[in-house]
Amino acid sequence: DSALTQVVTGAVAGNTGGFVSTSFNATQRGYNTSCSAVVRTPAALPTGARVFVGLISATPANANDAGGNHIGFKYSTVAGDTGVSTGWRATTRNGTTNTIAAANVGASANIAINTTYTLKMRVDSTNNTVYMSVNGGTEDAVTATLPAAATNLGFASLIITSDTNADTFNLGRFYCEQN
Repeated sequence: DSALTQVVTGAVAGNTGGFVSTSFNATQRGYNTSCSAVVRTPAALPTGARVFVGLISATPANANDAGGNHIGFKYSTVAGDTGVSTGWRATTRNGTTNTIAAANVGASANIAINTTYTLKMRVDSTNNTVYMSVNGGTEDAVTATLPAAATNLGFASLIITSDTNADTFNLGRFYCEQN
């Protein structure tokens, strides 16, 4: 386990808690980046909130689609969002079109309270594929709407509230390597 930081949003729609790159040029998909992030759910799951963990070209938006170019994991309890209230979903965007997986990554279980999750992704740029897994489980191969190989990306581990409740999440390390 890694050390965790509890982050809390304000009780205003659009308020965030977490960590986001100060610049969005830390890596590119073409660098065959591999990342691992650790997060932990609180004693009560957030309501009306979105969590994004991954690589992105701008601060994630408070929307079903995190925006920009991105490769990441999404968890949402916002009514109407794809995959609402279930588990970690793969989300990718090529700057124009967003794809959110219809099922939890690697057939992982639904999100539970007080649970630590290790979220991993590794890029195979030669084959235009990102492999994603939760807690060392089965890897899902993601090929739809990936950012272009030379698109600059930073990182985000962020919870965004979309209602008037303060929401809490626990964030640990976010570590990436490039080949």
